[in-house]
Amino acid sequence: MLNQNIEVCIRDNQSTTEKGKILEQLTSNILRIQQFDVLDTVRVTGIEVDVLAKHRVNNAQIYVECKAWADPLPADVITKLLGNVMLKNVTAGWLVTTGPLSKDAKGIMSEWENRTDESRAKISFYTCERIIDLLNDTRQIISAKEIANAASQTFRISENVTLLLLSNCMVWVVP
Repeated sequence: MLNQNIEVCIRDNQSTTEKGKILEQLTSNILRIQQFDVLDTVRVTGIEVDVLAKHRVNNAQIYVECKAWADPLPADVITKLLGNVMLKNVTAGWLVTTGPLSKDAKGIMSEWENRTDESRAKISFYTCERIIDLLNDTRQIISAKEIANAASQTFRISENVTLLLLSNCMVWVVP
């Protein structure tokens, strides 16, 4: 069983804003594949949206909050996104995060995803595992399992693999 992680990589002289831009670019590419037109980092009255997307067919609008954090993501990021989605009356909000969720954030995600009413569709959570699954499913990356299986014929492979997001490509590191 592979433990898969995502690391957003920047140069030492770059800011965390640049780190966020790399994740926003990846998110924009994922949305474009799903037939969304995308605007990056938009200022809407009273809020800033990392990615604003509008579906070409049904006009659904999505606000996306991207977090390329190494520390656990606090629950208030989720509640703020939900508040912005409700305040601006958009179709949905996505949280895209490469880092772990705090205990409270995991609890909110679990409660939200266990809802059975139509409000469940208002927020979608794209955690590290789900981002990797989506990239695999859309064939934007080769699965780490395939790489590990091929490499294990010759090498001893670590159970911990990392997908590096760079400004111009994605690369698996399989120790």
